[in-house]
Amino acid sequence: MVQVLPGAPRELPATHLLIPVITISLLVLYAIVQGAAQMVPHVTVGFGMFAAVWLIAYRLQPNLGRSSTFILYFLPFIMYGALYDPIHQMMTAANPSLVDPALIKIDEAIFGVNPNIWLRSVAVEYLTDVMYLSYFSYYFGMPVLLILMFLRSPEARFRKVLTAMLLGWYGALLSYQLFPALGPERFMTDYLAPLTGRFPTTEWIQGFLKGNLASHVRDCVPSMHTGVTMLTLIYGFQYQRTFFLIYVVPGSLLILSTMYLQQHYV
Repeated sequence: MVQVLPGAPRELPATHLLIPVITISLLVLYAIVQGAAQMVPHVTVGFGMFAAVWLIAYRLQPNLGRSSTFILYFLPFIMYGALYDPIHQMMTAANPSLVDPALIKIDEAIFGVNPNIWLRSVAVEYLTDVMYLSYFSYYFGMPVLLILMFLRSPEARFRKVLTAMLLGWYGALLSYQLFPALGPERFMTDYLAPLTGRFPTTEWIQGFLKGNLASHVRDCVPSMHTGVTMLTLIYGFQYQRTFFLIYVVPGSLLILSTMYLQQHYV
């Protein structure tokens, strides 16, 4: 279990903390250079608030023990979700162009047809239900693995996985800035008929995704549903075998669902 022993020297987990600091700093700098600094105060103030919470947790670590350690490690993930919308507003203002047309041409050059339109034409309702449930499991797979490792794994191993996940998440923001894309589901609305399922979960998940994907959110290159899920399966296989056996099927279907549901290009 990851814990701080009474009287032990406190080691600042600087490696994983530097990842969001460097990433957000680069994005803020790019927005300022591009003359699109309207959202910079929102992002910097939000980041400052989370940094203050992190520093308080660090100072209280000898008294709070494991609770403080949990905050120190997991706060960058909470911050990612909390600042996701203002960061994307800032990035879109700095780079309003879209690379979707180029991605569609690449798909067509590889497959000879538009694979997104073809996949939508062969959609089956029950399969759609399964794919939406698998796609939604993204929000549970990686957090569960990290919590299991926090509770059960040696600290060095936990930090290794934590750093890899943070590199994936925050590194993707830099790619979103350079290659903003809506994805087929939102960019090709005139060509893709709405997906329907038999279970009420499908409609609920569709509403959830629609509510969390505003027009300024352009997060398709790369697909972090695919990237983070692959990391989750790889590290789950290495370090948490029971978790891996439970998650390997929904995780594999999740990767396929990014294409079946046209959330990302093939």
